[in-house]
Amino acid sequence: MGSRDLYATFKKFSADKLNPEARYFAAAALQNCVHFTPGSAGILRAKIAKESGGALATTRVDSLNRLQTECANFPQDFWREANPWKSLEDAATSGDPKSKAALLARNEPASANDFLKLAAEAQDLVSTKDPVVIDNLASYFDERNQFATWQIPQIPGAVSGNQIAAAMRLAACDFGYDCDGNSREIAAGCVRFARCDMSNRESAFQHYVATPEEYSRVLALRELIVNGISNGRWPEGFWTGSRRK
Repeated sequence: MGSRDLYATFKKFSADKLNPEARYFAAAALQNCVHFTPGSAGILRAKIAKESGGALATTRVDSLNRLQTECANFPQDFWREANPWKSLEDAATSGDPKSKAALLARNEPASANDFLKLAAEAQDLVSTKDPVVIDNLASYFDERNQFATWQIPQIPGAVSGNQIAAAMRLAACDFGYDCDGNSREIAAGCVRFARCDMSNRESAFQHYVATPEEYSRVLALRELIVNGISNGRWPEGFWTGSRRK
């Protein structure tokens, strides 16, 4: 797979000021590169040298080189003013659903009514069946984890927001999100955490994140989410959960 020029991607979509989705993709290019500037890459190289040797170190450095190369054409002084979150906010204000989904978790509910409004917005967004929207909504459940728990039919015991978030990320793969071994996400996992033997997002979750029991529960939730997105039917309380006591 050849390297992409994410600065060219950023410039292309930034120039399309009338298209809210283009603003999202410009912001995404920034987010993909903000941790792989020359200074940040130097810190990561030192981390790899300290933690790994031999073939593993070589693989991690190769992955880092790829990620940095894709970001290399951003001017060195560009990052002094760059603000990926501000770019996302602008895109969301313009109506882009991908950006709205990415920012939803940052909206702190001030009241029970606000909480219900956020849940309704999340459910409305997922109905687009856009894989990027689905992936971005995972953070909504990660954030709700501190406020709520869930009881899901056919899944014994309490379900956490983190488990639903993991299932949402896997469901995004089923709708076309880039989850394979060539993705930047898998390459970044190799660079940062020495997880260099993963063939896709699911294998990374199974082998490095979840216990066998949790993996089984997340797969069941994934199936529920895929069905919900496909047919619009969700278990009662799926998007709100029950407030923690």
